[in-house]
Amino acid sequence: MSSSLVRIKKDFDAFCQRVETYRENVANPNRKKDSCEAAYEGLYKLIQRIKKEFSSGALSQQESSIFCEIRDDNYLNGLLELRTVAAHIQSDTARKRGAIYMYAPSGPQVEIPSEVSAGYVFSKNTFVLREPSFGISTINHLENLDVAIERTAKKLELVGWGE
Repeated sequence: MSSSLVRIKKDFDAFCQRVETYRENVANPNRKKDSCEAAYEGLYKLIQRIKKEFSSGALSQQESSIFCEIRDDNYLNGLLELRTVAAHIQSDTARKRGAIYMYAPSGPQVEIPSEVSAGYVFSKNTFVLREPSFGISTINHLENLDVAIERTAKKLELVGWGE
């Protein structure tokens, strides 16, 4: 396994551990919000690692192709948009649009007002959005994070990282 893959695997494992910590803390009102935010931050660090290794030129053509798919995945990038709520970072694009957009695991795009509070979004495992064009959407953090792990792991298996 190349040193780039070792670094990516380390960040993937750290992300998975943060999700497990969140799963353990879902019922703990004192730790739920922080561990949920930390899980999304772990995904952000993983994607940043992939981008860094991709831009370094150290990956093979096959690895680059796979990591390009992860880097450009709409679902994962939507979760990164959700992470900005926790980090109190609002992109210029979100400010101009008045919303951030993410995808539900089932596929439809969900609009989240850019002014939504981190307390509302991360204090429970699920939160509800009333959307003018779609009605009501329920966002489930554990479901989102589990899907992110599954989607990423499937791509990473293609580069033979279990070998």
